[in-house]
Formats: sequence, C-alpha cells, structure tokens
Amino acid sequence: MKAVFDSDFFREHKEEIGIAAIALILCVFNLPRFFAHFQSQSLKQDIYKAGLQQMAEIEAADMLSEEANLLAIERIERGCFPIFELGNSGSYIALTPGQAVIKGNFADYYAANPTATKDIPIDHLMPAGMCVADPYGNTAMLRISPVHERPVATDVLTTTDEQAIEKIRSQVTNADIPQLKGGSL
Repeated sequence: MKAVFDSDFFREHKEEIGIAAIALILCVFNLPRFFAHFQSQSLKQDIYKAGLQQMAEIEAADMLSEEANLLAIERIERGCFPIFELGNSGSYIALTPGQAVIKGNFADYYAANPTATKDIPIDHLMPAGMCVADPYGNTAMLRISPVHERPVATDVLTTTDEQAIEKIRSQVTNADIPQLKGGSL
C-alpha cells in the first residue's frame, strides 16, 4: 500500500483526484443554493401544513355551525317564546348576547324613552330560564348574569331554516313580520 502523499499515487490517480477536486469546488460554491433549496422545501412543507390546519378548522367550524343550526331548530320546535317589534320604530328586535329582553307590554314604553333603559326593573324583563326567538332565526336562553344580576340572553344560536323561522313568525298575530325575499331578510 502506498502512502497518500507519495508522488506516484498522485500520478496514478490524477484523473480521479482532479474530478474529486472539481466536485469539491462545485459543492463549496453551491452550498448556499443547497441550503436555500432545503429552506424552500421546509417553507413549502410549513405552508402545506398550515393549509391543512386551516382546512381542518374550516371543516370544524362548518360542523359547529350545522350543529348550532340544528340546536336552534330544536329550540324552536320545543317552543321558544317569540319576540318581535320594539315600539313603533319599524325595526325588529334581534337577540344580542348579554342583553336583557324586555317584556312586550313594557317594550313600547322603553322604546319611547331610551334613557329609561338604564334602570329597568327586573319585573319588566323576561324571566330567566326561558328560551326566546327573534324573527331572524336567532334563539337564546335567558339566564341570570352574575355581573348584572338580571336575566340576559346567553347561548345565542341561529338557524336559517325557513320553516323554523316561519314557525316563530306565525306565533304572533297582527305583527308586522319581516318577509323573506329570495331566501334572506
């Protein structure tokens, strides 16, 4: 076996050594490109994974939305109390999470006196434990708020099912109910 630094060794293997030297030089000069390529691939994988995560979140939200729609329909079928026009303003009550729902016989007074709504007596509000629904397909449970110590709308769920919405609307006679036009209000 010959020593590596033996001049005969270099003469006998000069082609291989030359090719190896060229390959080494090319590798050294192309190292930044290799790193950029691997970083690019890593970035593409991260983007792909983020896209998959986003698709999973969208599917989960769609499932929750469909579940909420079915629960809202179930509430209406069990008999949510309908709430409608507030005063003569021509606008309709839409349930708002965290807000109290005024009883119908007091609604005209508070609609005409907006400053009086700051201190509404509890007996002017719909009681806790009720399920209420508005003419837009929103349903809510009324529960005592620990902050306000009065019943407020919680667990607001919405349905777009026209038959369920019509069931709520049909429960009120002589009400100027918004009509569906092309599937929306």
